[in-house]
Amino acid sequence: FWQGDIRTTVGNFLAVIWEGDAAFLERGEVIRISSFKDQRETKYHNIAIKAYDKVPKNEVPPEVADVLFAVPKVSNELIESSAQLLFDRSYYIDQSIADFVVACLKDIDLKVLIDCPAATKMHHNYRGGLVVHTAEVFQIAHAISNAFPYKEFINTDVIKASAALHDIGKTITYFMNEVGLADKRPTENVIGHLYYGMRMVEDTAKHQPIDKQILDEILHNIAAHHGRADQGTIKEPKSLEAVIVHQADYISAKAGEIDTFFMNNE
Repeated sequence: FWQGDIRTTVGNFLAVIWEGDAAFLERGEVIRISSFKDQRETKYHNIAIKAYDKVPKNEVPPEVADVLFAVPKVSNELIESSAQLLFDRSYYIDQSIADFVVACLKDIDLKVLIDCPAATKMHHNYRGGLVVHTAEVFQIAHAISNAFPYKEFINTDVIKASAALHDIGKTITYFMNEVGLADKRPTENVIGHLYYGMRMVEDTAKHQPIDKQILDEILHNIAAHHGRADQGTIKEPKSLEAVIVHQADYISAKAGEIDTFFMNNE
């Protein structure tokens, strides 16, 4: 069987298909539903599709395509300003950390970085979503650091560096597909962007000097930024810096969910 979210001309629904070639459906494909059972008011909270046929994208009527292929969009100005913030060295006290962050970002193809979404459904699921989300996490973490009463117990540069780099692994596992929807590769589910992000940071450290302790702290913060094992984290936060990065990521993601809801229901 197949189960997933579907976008229709009358709304978005959780759907299940028990018959036919459902196992071969892929994200972004178009189907014409000819028979279904509405189970939204039952314990299943879905619609059970009984009969359907696939429709080539070039045969979808324009008025239907406008609905099915509509994607949330933000201005190019927001995407560009978010990217500029991440490359801004002036936020850092220790310029060796600033140089390392910029080197990590420059090791990514700029177009891939700019185009990458931050997620497929819940938040920042649009072109540029990754840099917008990352800039939000950076600014939230920066604000929390400034408000922290005992600054001698935290390394604010590590917090900002970790915020800037926490999701760079998504440039490997997330992308915008051929119909303009945020999508992810199978490696996101079986390996995950946290692992790829840590590996990318370690690769940059091979050619860009960085203090070993600072590198280890950044790696831990990337590994821990999901907070809990049931949320996909590799390690639970073991430092104040890691807690701040995790909470900043959580706040941005939750705010992004609200944005996504309103974008999809305009």
